[in-house]
Formats: sequence, C-alpha cells, structure tokens
Amino acid sequence: MADKQWLDSQGALSVAAVSTALTWVVSGYAIYKHLQHYSCPAQQKLIIRLLFTCPLYSLCSCLSLRLTASALYFETVRDVYEAFIIYTFLVLILEYAGGESACVSKMQARPPLTPPVPCCW
Repeated sequence: MADKQWLDSQGALSVAAVSTALTWVVSGYAIYKHLQHYSCPAQQKLIIRLLFTCPLYSLCSCLSLRLTASALYFETVRDVYEAFIIYTFLVLILEYAGGESACVSKMQARPPLTPPVPCCW
C-alpha cells in the first residue's frame, strides 16, 4: 500500500519530471552533435533514431505516472517505437557490415554450417 501512495504523490511526479527533463537534455545534446557533424548520413540517421529512444521512454513513463487512466496508450506508443528501434538497429548493423548485398555475398561464400550433435537431422 505504501508503494501505491508513493506513486500517487507529488514527490514521485517531481522525480519523474526531473528525470525526464534530464533525459531530454542529454539525448538532445547527443542528437544535436550528430546533426552538427552530419558526415555519414546513412549511419547517423539510424543513430539519431536510436538516441530518441530514451527521451520517448522517459516521456511515456512520466505521462503514465501522471495520467494513469491513459497509461495503456502511452505503453502502446512506446512498444510500437520499440519495434521500430529493433528494426533500425538491425539496419544499422547491416550498414556497418557494408550493406545487405555485401552480407549476402559473404554468407554465400561460406560453406553451410553443420548443426551440433543433438540436432543432426
């Protein structure tokens, strides 16, 4: 019961608001620096998407704490963005590896792997 009282208190909202503001400042600075030194657009575009994850998560958490009746909607937005971020991360890894076609050609050049003993069929 004490946890529920803390979540409904002004102190919890204040801590969440300060943490959210700090997250936006730090991530905003990192995003600004990437935009200021935009020398590798294919990779930096993806990195900026990844950097926007923390501010979005903190904002959704803060709003969920304040507007508990709408928390499901904020969680849905967060989960959809998380799926987008997983895709973005995989695209970034492919970009670091030289692109999709380079990865495919590297995989085709290698012999197929043999499965370990219990999975031999």
